[in-house]
Amino acid sequence: MNYFGLVVLVAWIPFILLAYNTMTPKRAVANLFVAAWLLLPYGEINFPGLPSYNKMTATVIGLLIATLIFNQGLLLSLKPRWFDIPIVVWCLLPMVSAMTNDQGLYAGLSQTLIETVSWGLPYLVGRACLNDAEAMKDLAQAIFIGGLVYIPFCLFEIRFSPKIATWVYGFSNFEGTRFGGYRPKVLLLHGLELGMWMTNATLMGYSFWKFGTIKQIWGIPIPRLLLALFVTAVFCKSTGALSLLAIAIVTLSLTRRLKTRLVLLAMVAVPLLYCVTRTLDLWSGQEVVALARATVGEDRAGSFDYRLSMERILIDRAMERPIFGWFGNGRNLLWYSNGVIKSVPDGWWVIALGMSGTVGLTAMLTLMLLPMIVTVRRYPPSTWNDPRVGPLLALSLMLVLGMIDYLSNAMLMPIYPLVAGGLLGQVSLCVGDGSEAVEERAGQSLAMASELVATGSMDAAGHEFHQAIELASESESDEARRIEAEAYDGLGQTLMAGGHVDDATESFRRALAIRDILAASSPDPERFRDLAIARDGLARALAEAGRGAEAVKERRVALRIWEILSANHPRDIEYRRHLADSMNDLAWALASDPAAADPDPSATLALAEEAVRISGDHDAYWNTLGVARYRVGDTAGAIEALERSADSSPEGTGTAFDHFVLAMAWAQLNRKDLAGEWFERGMAWTARHRPGHPTLEQFRIEALSMLEGWPDDALA
Repeated sequence: MNYFGLVVLVAWIPFILLAYNTMTPKRAVANLFVAAWLLLPYGEINFPGLPSYNKMTATVIGLLIATLIFNQGLLLSLKPRWFDIPIVVWCLLPMVSAMTNDQGLYAGLSQTLIETVSWGLPYLVGRACLNDAEAMKDLAQAIFIGGLVYIPFCLFEIRFSPKIATWVYGFSNFEGTRFGGYRPKVLLLHGLELGMWMTNATLMGYSFWKFGTIKQIWGIPIPRLLLALFVTAVFCKSTGALSLLAIAIVTLSLTRRLKTRLVLLAMVAVPLLYCVTRTLDLWSGQEVVALARATVGEDRAGSFDYRLSMERILIDRAMERPIFGWFGNGRNLLWYSNGVIKSVPDGWWVIALGMSGTVGLTAMLTLMLLPMIVTVRRYPPSTWNDPRVGPLLALSLMLVLGMIDYLSNAMLMPIYPLVAGGLLGQVSLCVGDGSEAVEERAGQSLAMASELVATGSMDAAGHEFHQAIELASESESDEARRIEAEAYDGLGQTLMAGGHVDDATESFRRALAIRDILAASSPDPERFRDLAIARDGLARALAEAGRGAEAVKERRVALRIWEILSANHPRDIEYRRHLADSMNDLAWALASDPAAADPDPSATLALAEEAVRISGDHDAYWNTLGVARYRVGDTAGAIEALERSADSSPEGTGTAFDHFVLAMAWAQLNRKDLAGEWFERGMAWTARHRPGHPTLEQFRIEALSMLEGWPDDALA
């Protein structure tokens, strides 16, 4: 690898951090993972005892860092599930294998770290970021586009021999000839690897065409792009990959035509039966050798026969340590006395059996095949006309093909654990044509958004709220309308948290409009409860935007709704609590903003006092009571209430909402020392916590107007 390749590898993580925010998190994972696999050099930087730094190490680490920085909620919301057991076993097994082979804890920990980075982290990224059908569609599309991008480079190398990796990264690219021409590999390690990639890309395109998931890309219909990709895949001259592609196309076609899971499950059985029968020596494989001799010629048949004989030697060696294997360091191989390898490993399955035993092989088979079993169980044949299901079936089938390929080859593709994590962690779709399907899908997005809000990942939550709104708008049912209103409410809250007050106000208005329609169509008290909450949310946004008079208007309507609900349901504790909150909120709006103040400040004070009484002396309401007392001229009462409010705060020192009004109250009593002290506290608290807050700015100006005429030493 030349210096340019080293620079590209080192710069990839910073590039991921820069590119991550230009796309949604899920699309960023799909596009950047595929781009890294196809475009980065396959060289590596080695560190003793640590995983090699290569294109996949850089990619998974970069994506994890970006997710932790920008969308940590996607990771924090993950919960361990039963289907995570295979990847955990696979990553931790080297420690057990090393200890049972007397290789030492250090060697075991080192290999565990390598497997965790190579397999565990891609799986984790898939579980966290690709856990819905839209994300998996993006991944399938990225794989397909990756194949399309490779077409001209493949055609060039088919004609002129593999040269591109040599020119770009300084690698030797000689592949030899096959069927009278060159076999390309572009920037991948081997022609076999390229063949499997083009097979997978063609499979994704075929699923788009048959399921109608995507109609065109770059303005070109999918069938035309698919034909170009298929022809290129054929000219890549990878016999095994082309055979798997043909099997996959037939499998998907029969699956859709017959409307049965059996065809897909039969594919799952192939690698299972192969591994079991070969390990137990129940099948020699000579029937396949004869078939190869009759179809693809003596050369390929002889190659396969040689692989079977070497495989038998390796299986016998593995069965000497059948449970946890030989660990590695060549212990799973047979050697001549002169140090030359006697047994040449080809299939990754037999390498895994030798190194990790039957426990490791079982974990690998489960990881690669379980996604298909889970997918066809989640989505019965009656759902296979839904375009969203197509990529899920195609990606599941890609893993099965990958495991079949691992029976004879060992070209590891880290995209497999990424896909496995995404498929196993899917939030199930409710597929159908009725409103119930729409409601469930929208409800799932709403629930996901709420979880993300709870973990502080507001950007990702906003995306899920938008998706819930879009889905719910497809149905006219009351339940869909309710979900849409909740999603607008949630979106408004995330926008408020991000400082986008005007956008938040619009979102709250849309939620309120839907709540109005729902309340008008039914006397259900819960609909009026939701309507009052929506008005309270809009009022908060209006107040934050400095539109106090509008906020007061909304709060008056909300209070009237709570009064009616409480009167009709006097024993409902929740309604009573909301009534107290509403009284306090309206009293605060009137007392804190003189421009929106009630002509009768005593009415505002009565509201504040009633809120305190109904709530049972709720500490949070004493701040409002203190401001209301100050507005009617009860300075001593204001100081008493505000000091109680400050003492009850988490820090015991209060906030600027207490401090500035206390400064004004003490100024009224001509206590310049205390007035100055509380004013300075308010300034410091505001600078630290809520700079630019309109109500605090108003209090500051009001207090400052009372203190400006005093000597400087009075404020010291």
